[in-house]
Amino acid sequence: MATPNRLTFPFTGPKIDWTLNPDVTAEYKKIIAFRNSSQAIRRGQVTSYSSADVCVFTKEIGTEKVVVFSNLRNGPVTYNLPPVLTTTTWTDAMNGTALTLDTQLSLQPYAYIILKN
Repeated sequence: MATPNRLTFPFTGPKIDWTLNPDVTAEYKKIIAFRNSSQAIRRGQVTSYSSADVCVFTKEIGTEKVVVFSNLRNGPVTYNLPPVLTTTTWTDAMNGTALTLDTQLSLQPYAYIILKN
């Protein structure tokens, strides 16, 4: 858990103590740094491939393309990829490893993957 306090929109409640969970803070910093460096995430055209359990979308601008997978459930899920994403090769935006997508993707509870071309 990142914070013991419930966060409500428009975030006018208690301040977040970012020192409570350094691992979560580090993860947020990586995500924000990627967002700041990616023109596609900030301004790209979005295409949704979501299901009831998994939020999936691409964002594309010029030659830059990003795909995001996020498990919305508290249990593991297997997502059947749309044909446009199968057998495509990407780079994991968080750790730099290469990943070739197959026809399915398994995600742990609340897990996410951010891939870039």
